Amino acid sequence: MAKFNFYLREKGKDSETPIILFISFNSNRLKYPTGKVIHPKFWNDAEQLARHVKDFPQSKVFNDGLKFIEGTAEKVFLQLEVEFGRPPHPKELTARLDAELERNKITEVEDRPLTFLELLKRFIDDSESGIRLTATGIKYDKRTVQKYN
Repeated sequence: MAKFNFYLREKGKDSETPIILFISFNSNRLKYPTGKVIHPKFWNDAEQLARHVKDFPQSKVFNDGLKFIEGTAEKVFLQLEVEFGRPPHPKELTARLDAELERNKITEVEDRPLTFLELLKRFIDDSESGIRLTATGIKYDKRTVQKYN
């Protein structure tokens, strides 16, 4: 059976850090990015969820999102195990998770090239939301995004 755990990418950081879903099964370990970020002071390592504190009022919704990702990962893992008759390969699991969570969904419906300003706006939005990370794999700082704007 697979184990599903959430961990912070950089636990000792003094700003927001990405949350990674670790899936361990049959001597394999898959690190799957959740797309969510949190400040370590709001993270509960024991429960692997956000703390319910006054300074982080959206913790319930945030935790529901993490539980949804975990439940989807469990469902996809079991489906692949039944489908293949063996535990899935990490790449197979990643591909199916991306499809199930609609990570590779293309949002462009027009068949024209984007303008420079549209590309710049997408870059800034992705940097702000945490989709686009720096070269070292961390989220862009708020001040950097302000400068881009």
